[in-house]
Amino acid sequence: MRARILMCALALVAAGCGGDGADTTEAPSTTGAAATTAAPTTTEAATTTTAAATTTTEDPMAAVAAEVAPFEGGYTGTWNNTTFGSEGEFIAEVSYDAAAMEVAFTVDLGGFVFGASDPEPETFVVPLADLAAAAASGSMTIMSSTFGEMQVTVGDGGLEMYSDTVPDPGIATISVTGSFTPDGFELDYVIEFTGSGGAEGTVTVQKAG
Repeated sequence: MRARILMCALALVAAGCGGDGADTTEAPSTTGAAATTAAPTTTEAATTTTAAATTTTEDPMAAVAAEVAPFEGGYTGTWNNTTFGSEGEFIAEVSYDAAAMEVAFTVDLGGFVFGASDPEPETFVVPLADLAAAAASGSMTIMSSTFGEMQVTVGDGGLEMYSDTVPDPGIATISVTGSFTPDGFELDYVIEFTGSGGAEGTVTVQKAG
C-alpha cells in the first residue's frame, strides 16, 4: 500500500513539472487573436476497494465438548485375567457438565483386582481445558488410587496407559493398550509383578442401553 501511494505521488509530480533537463520551447508570438491554451485533461484515478480478510478461529473448548458428547452415558463389561483365569465386572459412567466445563469419568471394578480385593469406585473429574491441552499434545496424566499415576496417550481411536507407581506393593507396572469408540472399547493389559513374573488380561466394555 505504501509503495502504491509513493508511485502515485511521483507520477503527479512528473506530470506537473516535467522531467529534469527537459527542453522548454517558447511559443511563437502571434498577432491578432490571442492564443488559446487548452486546459489539461485530468483523468480521475479509479478507486479500488479491497475486501477485509476474514479469519475464523475454532473454539478449542467447543471442539472438545463436541468430541466428548457421543461418549456420555453408561458402560458395562468385564475384565478377564487370562493368565490366572480370574475376572470381574467393569462399570463406567461418562458425563459432561457444560456449566462447569468439566467431564467426569466414574469407574467401578468388581472382583479381586490384582488378586487382592474389590476396590472402591473412582471418579475422575477433568476440566475441559485440560482435555483441550491433552488433545493438542496427545497425552495427559491421571491420578488413580488403584493404579497410581497413569500416563495416558490417546489418538486416532487408540489408547495407551502406563503406570509404574501402582500403590499395591506387589505390582511393579501396568500397561494398557487398545481401541475405543462411543459404542465401547477393547483393551489388553500387562502387569509386571515386583521381583519377577506377571499377568495379562483383557477388558471388554459396551455402552449400556
